[in-house]
Amino acid sequence: MNISIIIPTYQRPELIERLCEQVLVQELPNGIAPLNIAVYIVDDDDAGNVSKSVETLAKKIPAGSPYSFTYVLGEGLGPGQARNKAVTESKCNDDDWVIFLDDDCEVGKKWLSEFIEGISKRPGAEMYYGPVTSGAQPCPPFLHALDIQESPYKGANIAFKAKAYKALGGFEEPLSYWAEDWDLVAKAQKAEVKLNYLPHWQCGHPARYTSPRYLYWPRIQQHFTTVAHMLEAYPQLNEVQKHFSSFFRQAPLMLGIRLLFWLLPALVVSPGRVFLVFMLLNISFDAIRLIRKQMHLKAHRYRVRGVDAILYLLLNWTEDLWTAIQRLWVLGYTQKLKLAK
Repeated sequence: MNISIIIPTYQRPELIERLCEQVLVQELPNGIAPLNIAVYIVDDDDAGNVSKSVETLAKKIPAGSPYSFTYVLGEGLGPGQARNKAVTESKCNDDDWVIFLDDDCEVGKKWLSEFIEGISKRPGAEMYYGPVTSGAQPCPPFLHALDIQESPYKGANIAFKAKAYKALGGFEEPLSYWAEDWDLVAKAQKAEVKLNYLPHWQCGHPARYTSPRYLYWPRIQQHFTTVAHMLEAYPQLNEVQKHFSSFFRQAPLMLGIRLLFWLLPALVVSPGRVFLVFMLLNISFDAIRLIRKQMHLKAHRYRVRGVDAILYLLLNWTEDLWTAIQRLWVLGYTQKLKLAK
């Protein structure tokens, strides 16, 4: 079995060293022979600061190990283009597996073993994906548990058969800084690529909320570019937009009242009965959702504590407001795109 692990990086040698050392000490399953694990580190910085880190890592590989580390100099065009270049240089055979990670990911010692055993128990797919957690960020543990990502729409902890990846054309390079992973998975689903979920093949991704790059306005502009591309490439998404438009046309009063009551707690303390009833109803609905989430989290060996439940019910009132704002945001921008055409 041949496995290529692709990791793009940019000016973060300490993170790539940490991740590669975690990959190097994997507890591999017995009876899988021959096993070749090629790690490709794509440095998207023209200065090539990561090359020395790769040289150091290569020296740590013991004799007879199935690992190899290869340094690839990117072109500074973002992670999507970097991943594509690494796959091209790897010269993978059609039956080889290509696994993608980000440089700020964290993997346990059984991460690779869970993948190998998982695909043997669930054969037949050309694409596999596993859950991604928020890792070791400094925030309450129940938020980590609630933030487990189990969607295939991501660029980390996802694997393709090399043949399927090449047939899809790889990552969309114009979207290389934002949502190129969403686009690739959307292409896979459109092409009816067989995919499967490996619940125990889990990795951490702690830098998603702590990195300053998520605060910059260009990030917001990239979001708009993504919306434009997705609506153009996958017309079926316009049906979702039509449903949103219908929602706003048919029920503006209901939406206005709903937004008003969600904004009131942040502005004034209202003793009115209507407000209290409304809040109680929403807390009840949130409690039901929390119970359902608790049942789901048992699969990840996590139990929601009483204090976690209280915090969730007190803070979750913002969710509907944020959802409504997002709908207005996307609707407004898609309308702007139509006018521009």
